[in-house]
Amino acid sequence: MENQTKASLSLFQAGWVYFTAAIGMIVLPFLLLPVQYLPGGDYLTQLLIYGLAIALPVFLFAHLGVKAPLRQTLQFGGIRIGELLLVAGMAVVGYAVVIFFNFLWSLLLDAVGYPAMPQVMPQVSGGWDLAVNLGMVALLPGILEELLMRGGIMPAFRVWGKWPAILITAVLFGLLHMNLRALLYATILGGIMGYVTYRTGSVMAGMVYHFFNNAIGVLLSAAADGLQAAAGGAVQQAQTLLELPVDELLASGLAIGQLAMAATGIFIVLLYNFNRITAQKAALAQAQPRPEKPRSWTWLIPFILAVVACILVMLLSLIGG
Repeated sequence: MENQTKASLSLFQAGWVYFTAAIGMIVLPFLLLPVQYLPGGDYLTQLLIYGLAIALPVFLFAHLGVKAPLRQTLQFGGIRIGELLLVAGMAVVGYAVVIFFNFLWSLLLDAVGYPAMPQVMPQVSGGWDLAVNLGMVALLPGILEELLMRGGIMPAFRVWGKWPAILITAVLFGLLHMNLRALLYATILGGIMGYVTYRTGSVMAGMVYHFFNNAIGVLLSAAADGLQAAAGGAVQQAQTLLELPVDELLASGLAIGQLAMAATGIFIVLLYNFNRITAQKAALAQAQPRPEKPRSWTWLIPFILAVVACILVMLLSLIGG
């Protein structure tokens, strides 16, 4: 096993954290099936999965395996309000950009017959439902998934530099969603969240971006539920894009593309200002010595096992669909 750095997980440790998270997210839903029959069982199940599969491994390895404070190990660096505001703004306008690429990706998957993505959010019928969905879909993943990926795992890959660390972690993040429909979307998001975390030196930047991105999805889903309720349930929602009439599909693609173009311009302006105010932090991060490269390839074992498991789940979804 390679020598670990003073303030981050080693690649070997990061691999087992990722493996534990992946296997936990596969196995725990089956083990926790009885919990779903309890009042609020769906929410309780999700809390247990995030706690046992994501929070527990990263905190356990960071606490026991690294001789540094958790705050330092999991990248809780200081961050300014201005940086957080720019990150939040980038998340809001960036949503439209990423959705355009996801639109094209979904068309491709529809064409090859990949199953539609299951509904992950309960319908919203009031303010309490909306608040719970924001907590379970935006806040909880925003905190714990970022602690896992950008706080715990990404620093281990700095042995090869900034961009390999950001991009490898982004791909691992995409695979961890275990759904081919979410793969491109989550990978792009993972790259952006890795970048803002690296530039600020704080995982809180990734958390803010993650929260606002997911929150927009929750709000749009709630708006769709409201329209459905107002129409008395008469509006039939297509399961796939190819179920739409051709004229509606073309109009939707054109509207999303135009929105993405406008959002891209705003995103670039926000990114420029973000880079400007984080230039000093980025220079300090770049000047830090890289962790020692591993002397053997044994660190790859848990990553390979986890990636194979994630791919198998995606293939089984295709066969089962």
